[in-house]
Amino acid sequence: MNKFKSFWVKLWNTLRKFPVFMSIAVILPVTIYYARYLFAPEAYFFNLNFDGEKMPVDPTQFSITKVNPMFKIMDISSFSNYQGAAGYKNYYALCSNNFECIIVYNMETNKVENQFFTDQVNNEYHCNTCFFGPYFYKSSDKYPLLYISMENEGVEKTIVCRLDHNATKNQVTVVQEIYFQVDEGDKLYYPNSYYDYDNGLIYYAGYTKKSYMQSEDNLLRYYTFLLPDFRIEGAVLQTSDAIDTFDLPSETATQGGFISEGFLYQTFSFNSSTDPKRMPKFRLVDLEQKKIIYKVDNLGAINDIYDEFENVAVCENGHMYGFGVKSLKIYDFEFTGKK
Repeated sequence: MNKFKSFWVKLWNTLRKFPVFMSIAVILPVTIYYARYLFAPEAYFFNLNFDGEKMPVDPTQFSITKVNPMFKIMDISSFSNYQGAAGYKNYYALCSNNFECIIVYNMETNKVENQFFTDQVNNEYHCNTCFFGPYFYKSSDKYPLLYISMENEGVEKTIVCRLDHNATKNQVTVVQEIYFQVDEGDKLYYPNSYYDYDNGLIYYAGYTKKSYMQSEDNLLRYYTFLLPDFRIEGAVLQTSDAIDTFDLPSETATQGGFISEGFLYQTFSFNSSTDPKRMPKFRLVDLEQKKIIYKVDNLGAINDIYDEFENVAVCENGHMYGFGVKSLKIYDFEFTGKK
């Protein structure tokens, strides 16, 4: 037996005689190693308690049957205009136009859970779509990181926000900006972003023409990317680096939506009851097959409600919610096709 091996054998035999010291010798290095993540100022915590917005439905059997107005929200925005919304557990979070504030409702009580003011009002930020990401900024945070897509000409980016909720102040901190850039000679207008939890993908979709009005030659183009690490402060998604690209027919005024198990649920909306191109609409897209499998051309006709329906989102209670800009009301979308 060589001297090196003999040393470790003797050390092992000695530790065996003193189990407390042996435990310390094994546990202490491991604790020190992981402590740097547990107490780091900018930690990286996977959200083990949330795997995305999940519809309790067979998508191929999905059909909207009712659109029920629930309650009017407490308007805390001086602009009186809310756009993007996202679901997390049984919370429904709404973001105001201009990025002035974010209000979170508890959909079990229908009451405000938290409200956040950003102190960063920006007239170029439309905040049209939102989704909660797969990570917490810190393990103690109440909400995962919130991704907010601008959908404004000249502001092709998604900002990633930490909703810092504590006893003294609710604060919004922008921890990352994801810039969407197209190749020379190509252009995408008014892009929105959506996240696919099951595959770790972020979709950017916008119009091929500089118009949000539906037409035969104005398509909605979808680019697929891997979600960037949020610790990269300025991440760039270049169209030439896209994993996949496909086109679908356009609709008028893309609003928010969410992806559940590879299917995109989305509203398109103005509040007209007479103009077919401006009526509120809904469609369901199979992202793997790259095709529309369900569509409602006049969503307002279901309950004779012609609001500008914004972001639909689903909560853990199995309800799909949306928001109306005109009424400032949250709506409950009833549907068939449950699993």
